[in-house]
Amino acid sequence: FNKEMHSLVKYQELLAFDIVSVYDSKYSARVGTTTSFLLKDDKVKSLVIKNISEIQWDEIDTIILGHMETLLNTVHGGSLIDKLLCEAISRNKRIYMFDDYSNDMLVSYDKVFVPKITEEHLPCNRFGMLYRISKPILAVCGTSSRQGKFTLQLALRKMLLEKGYRIGQIGTEPSALLYGMDYVFPIGYHSSVYIKEYDTIRYLNNAIYHLCEGNNDLIIVGTQSGTVPYDMGNLAQYNISQHLFLLGTQPDAVILCVNPFDEPDYIERTISYIEAAVNSKVISIMVFPMDIKDDWAVIYGQRIALSEERWYLIKEQLSKRLSIPVYRLGAESDLNKIVENVIDFFADGED
Repeated sequence: FNKEMHSLVKYQELLAFDIVSVYDSKYSARVGTTTSFLLKDDKVKSLVIKNISEIQWDEIDTIILGHMETLLNTVHGGSLIDKLLCEAISRNKRIYMFDDYSNDMLVSYDKVFVPKITEEHLPCNRFGMLYRISKPILAVCGTSSRQGKFTLQLALRKMLLEKGYRIGQIGTEPSALLYGMDYVFPIGYHSSVYIKEYDTIRYLNNAIYHLCEGNNDLIIVGTQSGTVPYDMGNLAQYNISQHLFLLGTQPDAVILCVNPFDEPDYIERTISYIEAAVNSKVISIMVFPMDIKDDWAVIYGQRIALSEERWYLIKEQLSKRLSIPVYRLGAESDLNKIVENVIDFFADGED
């Protein structure tokens, strides 16, 4: 029940199936607690987290395995996963795996799915020619990882669908297809995208083209991690995948997710880059509601809830400096405003 799994429980109304049980390793210290307690949200379905070695196979037809690195690093983690897969296969259960886990048992099993992009998924090479895009595209970008970007994409999807809009969507989390999104392009944690450079742009442009051919009013996409390098001293700071994703999707409008502790200069530089790279417009800022303690660890320090006083100060400063609406993630009234912001922006574009 890691970060990527939280949204599955929180946004169950977007799923075309029922979640009947949630499991975790006994080493996680989560077994016995509930999903609503861990998510600090009484509105979500409260499921008791059970021991992964005691799965009730008769009550399910599909098992969804999230990222397994933490489990693999525990005592006998690898053998536990292999045993789990062996049991699922012997019982003819469907398997949806976030990680491209190498296992001989899975090679010939036709009921396993791993979201990944390889050369075999590439469209025909059209001598470098790309499609012109005919539908409006909205992107959710950020200044770092762990900012709720995918949560925001799900909230936008839910609210726009409820308003009657037809949504085409490319998700960069491996769970994207489970919510009914049209394409998955998993470039985040444990990326399973095995194409590079121009092939990435060609693949994404082709996906956007097919979404334009469909009966969609709006296409939503979202990146991972940050957008521009925070520091030039290490290759790990270079956001190459995000750059290619922007070039491949060519969004018209962008919602930028930021941290309360991001420097205004860095936020402004990110906005300038996005708007210059793809001829786009950053239409709003979404502030993540977790701050950091003011101590020696700085950005690596303990996360704390964003105080109301500091939130209003940040909102005032960024609004005045950037002349862009500033919202807070998790505030229902702000989500309603940002949806109206999106609708108004594209309605004005049609005029």
